[in-house]
Formats: sequence, C-alpha cells, structure tokens
Amino acid sequence: MNFVIDKTLSQTIVCLNSLCIILIVLMHSVYEPDGMFMEIMNHLFFDTITRIAVPLFFVISSILFFRDIPDTTKEYVSWGGV
Repeated sequence: MNFVIDKTLSQTIVCLNSLCIILIVLMHSVYEPDGMFMEIMNHLFFDTITRIAVPLFFVISSILFFRDIPDTTKEYVSWGGV
C-alpha cells in the first residue's frame, strides 16, 4: 500500500477512534428502558448502531498495520505464464 498519513488523515483516524471508544462504552453499558418507545430506542441504538465500532476498529488497525508492506502479489500470482 505504501501511503503517507498526513495531518488531516491522522485527525480523522483519531476522531473515528474516539467515536468508537464512546460507542463501545455505550454498547457495554447497562440500561433498563421504561416504556415501549425507550425500549425500541434502546434496541436501535445500544444493540445495533453501536455494533459498528468493533469492525471499524478492526479496519483502522489493519490499514495502519499493513500500510508499509509492499505489494508483492506479482511474485506469488502468475496469470498463464505472464
């Protein structure tokens, strides 16, 4: 991949990580809703929307981990002897 992380990309990553931290804390918080509306909101937010945080952490960390590894696919794949 070999790409450079500039200041704006770094700030974006920090903001996304901060958002993921808040979402994971909310996902693990215990909340007993009162009423049908709050139960629906609890299920919608705490049980579904917050679940995006873990895969987002995985994607961000994998991009940062593999960013300096060179592309070596041509060494491993041959397409009909090319």
